[in-house]
Amino acid sequence: MEEIAKSEEEEESSFAKRLITGQAAEQYFRDNFSAIDVFKGYDIQDTTKMGCGFDFKLASEEKKCYFGVEVKGLSEIRGNIILTNKEHMAANFLKDRYFIFVVKNLKENPSHNIYQDPLVNMNFKRVENTVMQINWNASIL
Repeated sequence: MEEIAKSEEEEESSFAKRLITGQAAEQYFRDNFSAIDVFKGYDIQDTTKMGCGFDFKLASEEKKCYFGVEVKGLSEIRGNIILTNKEHMAANFLKDRYFIFVVKNLKENPSHNIYQDPLVNMNFKRVENTVMQINWNASIL
């Protein structure tokens, strides 16, 4: 029982750390996007819970266009980021209207990098994983 509890705690701790890092990076973006030249004059819409392939939609009625911005957070200065298949598809569709906004060094002194049209300007490699999920079900009569 102790081994099961320890394994579950490690998984939950890893997930919790990623969740906190991601939320901190998203808040950093909310707080700073309007001061970034390429995003000036755009209104922000939080799409984090919409499952559309990016975290924020920046739109301008005047310019009649919008950007999709996917925010990634790194607790350290360096690290790796992952795109989900949906994020990759959105980036492929939007091309130069898709940005990856990486907030790095969240633990100490956050700073950011911006990648426009990331499928062209970053070196992503396709990784396929097979996941086994175990569920337990019971019939309710």
